[in-house]
Amino acid sequence: MADSWEGYRSWIRQNPKKTAAYATAGIAIAAPMAIAGPVLGAFGFGASGIAAGSIAAGAQTANVAAGSLFAILQSAAMGGYGVATVGGVVQAGGILGGIYTTLKKASDRRSLNPVENAWGPFSGHDDADNNNLNSKPMSRHDDIVKATNRLWDSFPIEDLITMMSKTPEIVKRLKEMKDSLLRY
Repeated sequence: MADSWEGYRSWIRQNPKKTAAYATAGIAIAAPMAIAGPVLGAFGFGASGIAAGSIAAGAQTANVAAGSLFAILQSAAMGGYGVATVGGVVQAGGILGGIYTTLKKASDRRSLNPVENAWGPFSGHDDADNNNLNSKPMSRHDDIVKATNRLWDSFPIEDLITMMSKTPEIVKRLKEMKDSLLRY
């Protein structure tokens, strides 16, 4: 166990930019408003309203339409319905940032982090040294595609049918929720 922790520490020391990217992506996914809150505040969207003299104050018009981008951002800053939208956008950015960081070309396995090396068992490689950080270079794209295909093939068709059959009900609920928020 101690050897694996030292391996993590060593990778972090050797890859500070990737470490920062993964940490930021993790925070964006786990606590999106921890990132969005300060950014909204910097633009003048505050918990008690629009800050005077801010960018948001300059962009505000006399009649802000409900559901507009401005209304959503102010709602998010005040902890209202906009939190879900803004948080979702930040989470999506975190996911995409993590994927981008993971898929950036690595010259060999030594430069891959432990999360990237987790694809090893799914890669279809039969060599016993597959998870070793010192093993030969790999094509992560091909490995990810193979792993995704295996996951898709193992997904029970009944679960997929159930999810698809519930889609109209979910869409109806979302429309009702949106309509009720617009009347607010």
